[in-house]
Parts: sequence; C-alpha cells; structure tokens
Amino acid sequence: MALAAIARDKRLEKLAIIHLNDAYGQGLAASVQSAFEARGGKITGAVPFEPKQTSFEQELAQLAPGKADALVLIGFPDEGSKIIEQALKTRKFQQFILTDSLKSPQVVQAAGDRGTNISFGTAPQAFTGTKTYIAFQDSYETKFGELPEVPYTDMAYDATMILALAIAKAGSTEGAAIRDAIREVANSPGVDVRPGEWKKAIAAIENGEDIDYVGASGACEFDEQGDVAGTFGHWVVKNGEFVTVEAMLVK
Repeated sequence: MALAAIARDKRLEKLAIIHLNDAYGQGLAASVQSAFEARGGKITGAVPFEPKQTSFEQELAQLAPGKADALVLIGFPDEGSKIIEQALKTRKFQQFILTDSLKSPQVVQAAGDRGTNISFGTAPQAFTGTKTYIAFQDSYETKFGELPEVPYTDMAYDATMILALAIAKAGSTEGAAIRDAIREVANSPGVDVRPGEWKKAIAAIENGEDIDYVGASGACEFDEQGDVAGTFGHWVVKNGEFVTVEAMLVK
C-alpha cells in the first residue's frame, strides 16, 4: 500500500498507529501494519479510539514508550486534530502520517507552524495530467465551478457511471444482474467510453457491444475479486497548503 511504501522510502523504521474503532479504522490499521512489516518496518503499537472521543491522553501514553518515528492517524478531522494537538502538547509525538479522510485544513491548523509536523499523507488521487482527467475537470468546472480538493470526487463519478451502464447493459436493477454486467461495461476489450460519453455508451449497448469504460480516475479494470487498481496521491504540507509530491498506481 502507498502509505507503507512511502514511509519506508523515507527511511522510517518504526510507526505507531492510532485508529478509529470501526470497520474503516480497524481494516485500514491492519492493512498499514501488514504492508509496513512486509517492507521490513516495525509497528510499535496500534490503539483504537471511539467516535466523538475528545481526550486521547490514555491512548497516546500507551503508544509513546515505543518511540516510533511517526504516529499514523486513521480517523476523521474532528478527532484527528485533537489527537495532534494533545500529542504535541504532551510531547509524546512530533511527526504524523495522515490517511485519506484527514486531508483537511482543520488538521493542518491543529499541527501548528503551518503543518510542518505532518510528515506526509496519502489519499486516492487520479493522474491529473491525462487527457481524460483534464476533460472531466473542465466539464465539471463549466457546470459546477471549481473542482473541490477532496478525495473521491472522480472515483464517485466513475462508480456512478459504471453502475448506470451496468444497469443499462443488464436491463435490470437486480443486484446479481448488475454484478454480472459490470465487467462487460468496464473491462477491456470493448467500445472505448470516457466520462461524459453516455450517449455513445448506450448506442454501443443497444448494438449488443461490450464497453471498455476508462474513467476520470483511470482505467476501471475489475479483477477476479472485484477490485480495481487504484492511484494514490503522496502529499505533504508546505506553508500551510497541500502539495502533491506524486501520484502512484497501487495494485
């Protein structure tokens, strides 16, 4: 996974994890630990916290003795900003690695000094220089204004397109029928369809042809498990602003 790979590239040897105590937090924490350890790193501890929790002194005290190089935060801005504030105030941690849902000005403000305590973060992000992405961005901004700098906008569009095309291909809204049609509208080979080309796609379906949908977020090839290789952005904070270092494909 992207976070573990970047951490090792930065020569971080030990990480601690504090994560939301739900399916999202538990699953992502387990993935971070597995990927980081597979690359030769060590997780010194992983501690959960509850939604809407306001004090994290106990969790931070539990993790601090491991002397990790950085604390990985998995949660949302309200709790994440408080964790950073309390960790810095008590000097238990000085560097933080953030996951997708914490890419927020609120969190940068909590880190103080224009975010210099944030080592880096990762979030789903398309290769923004492709013709397909640029066309998607231009179309969005023509209709709605500036494209928001939040994760998942392009992916949400692609997911909606694939779902709608699968319904059209299946001629049904039954779950099993949609499932079976997804690869017929998303995977190659097939008629090349890009964002905004709904009429072209429907014409192909009516002609009995399969579709190869290439989305704003990139190719949408579903494997045997139903997964799609994702692109992630490696970002840092400079002068209080988010700056993308690179986008990478993660399979």
